[in-house]
Amino acid sequence: MDRSPFEVTYLDPFKQKLRVRVQSPEEVEYFVNGEPVPFDPNPIRFVRLRDLRRSCFCDSLPAMTDLEFLSKTLSVSPILVRNMMPLVGVPRSSTVGSIRVEHHQDGSIRVWTDVHGTSPGLGLQDELSNTEQSRVLIEIAAVFARYSAKRVPTVLLVDWAAKSFDDRWMRRVIEFLSSDDNPFQTVLERVTNRLGGHDMARVVTLHGSRTNVTVDSLSEANPAN
Repeated sequence: MDRSPFEVTYLDPFKQKLRVRVQSPEEVEYFVNGEPVPFDPNPIRFVRLRDLRRSCFCDSLPAMTDLEFLSKTLSVSPILVRNMMPLVGVPRSSTVGSIRVEHHQDGSIRVWTDVHGTSPGLGLQDELSNTEQSRVLIEIAAVFARYSAKRVPTVLLVDWAAKSFDDRWMRRVIEFLSSDDNPFQTVLERVTNRLGGHDMARVVTLHGSRTNVTVDSLSEANPAN
C-alpha cells in the first residue's frame, strides 16, 4: 500500500512547512512550502526503525549480536545505543522497565530486558514476542528522538513496529509517545480494520489496494505530538 504524505510545521525563524511523500523505502519526495526539493535542506531529523527482525518465514538475514541488531535497526552506532540504554524506562509512561548490557566470560555481549507484562530478564532477540520486542525498539527510538528534539525539530516514524499491537497496547504506546516527556512529533502507521480510542492529533484512514489508495476519512482528536 502506498504511504500517505505527512507535514511538519516549524519556525526557522519564520514558519515553514515540510511535506514528505514516501512511496517506498527507495522513493521519498520532499516539498518545502509547496515547492519540490531534492532533499530536506532544513535541520529536521527523522528517526525511523528498520525492520531487521528474524522470523520463521525469513531466515535469510544473517545472525547479529544484540548490539549489532539495535545499532542497525536504529541506524546509529553501538556507542550511541549503549548511551541510550540507561534512559529507557525513565518516563512514568514507559511500557518498558529497563534494558541492560551484560558481558559474559566467553566474550559475548547480551542485552537483557525488563518489559512490563512479562517476566523480567528476557533476552532481546530470542525470548521476547514480536509485540514485546517492538515496544523495546520504540522506547529506545523515543530516547533518541527525545534528546534530538531538544536541539532540532524531530519526527519519529513508526510503521512496521506498530502492526503487532492490539488495541489495548496501541493505546498504551500512543499515550507514551504523546506524553509531555516526549517533545518530538510522531507519525504512526497501522494496518487495522477499525480505529478506536487513539488520542492522536490527526487520524488518516486509507482505503483501497496498493495501486488505488484513497483517503477514506480524516478525523481530528485531542491535541497530541
